Amino acid sequence: MVALYGATKETYDHVTRHPGGFEMVMQGFHYLKEAGAGFIVQLIPMRDNWHEWGKMTELAQSLSRHWRVGAPWLYLSSCHDPERNAEIARQRLNPREVVELDQPDISSNPLSLRAERSNPQHGNDEIALSQKPLLAMTGLRYALTEYFPKFRELRATNTEYLSRCARCFLKGLCEQCPAKSWMEHGTLDTPVKYLCEVAHAQARYLGWLGEKENGWETRKADYRL
Repeated sequence: MVALYGATKETYDHVTRHPGGFEMVMQGFHYLKEAGAGFIVQLIPMRDNWHEWGKMTELAQSLSRHWRVGAPWLYLSSCHDPERNAEIARQRLNPREVVELDQPDISSNPLSLRAERSNPQHGNDEIALSQKPLLAMTGLRYALTEYFPKFRELRATNTEYLSRCARCFLKGLCEQCPAKSWMEHGTLDTPVKYLCEVAHAQARYLGWLGEKENGWETRKADYRL
């Protein structure tokens, strides 16, 4: 997979901060095609290349039959460097643009969001983490005897999380999780405002929420799913 950050030398080199980078990546594509190697072009959407997104799509299609769009949102750095994270935040697309780029589609599993609401991992104050990476890193014995007993005692304490995220019916759309909360705020249960706004934009696109409604304030939400 080869990332593409722009369709022109000016944009690509500006985004990557690597003068000559566009010429180098295009030469790399040429070498891959010359060698008959298979590859996927991944387009990286952000504020400073959004103006030529159409051209980026055309370029990707001309380079390979296989291309994809990377995550239409950007995560902050877990180093919590203010200057670096301010720059990342500036490059984020607004929620409506994210929906335009990555329209939500639940046709393959229309009940997924309903199931998400009743999943015990998303209780009012429980914190849920993916366990597969953990098992891969620590091993099954440690996970069962050391980690899980301690982890089951963890509870969310952030009042904003408890009053909003824990009550919201959009968990199946929202990307909020402890890892992203940690990258954004350095805590496990502080809501990530940007991800919340994206989830609400997706819900409005699907017709589940009115323009001024919030997922955590909506009663009897089941009929909307």
